[in-house]
Amino acid sequence: MVERRIPNPMVGGSSPSCPARIQREKMAKEKINIVERSKMFINEVWLELQKVNWTPRRQLIQATRVVIAGTFVLAIYLFLTDTAFSAVLKWFLELRL
Repeated sequence: MVERRIPNPMVGGSSPSCPARIQREKMAKEKINIVERSKMFINEVWLELQKVNWTPRRQLIQATRVVIAGTFVLAIYLFLTDTAFSAVLKWFLELRL
């Protein structure tokens, strides 16, 4: 289920009622210093991170295990394929001499 939120006018960013372009122009007119802009940016990032739908820990661990297992299987496959091709190539080169 998707959570629907209404735009918060106190939060920066783009929304139909207050596009980002207007906020940039407003900031340029107000001549906000770099410290205040940095604080605003960090605050906005924190607010956006709170909106993120994070994966549950159990599912994340399960997905990590699948990736590690898949990587291990692929590594074994590549090792066996490389060993087989090396043996065939070595046999072929010895045959020609």
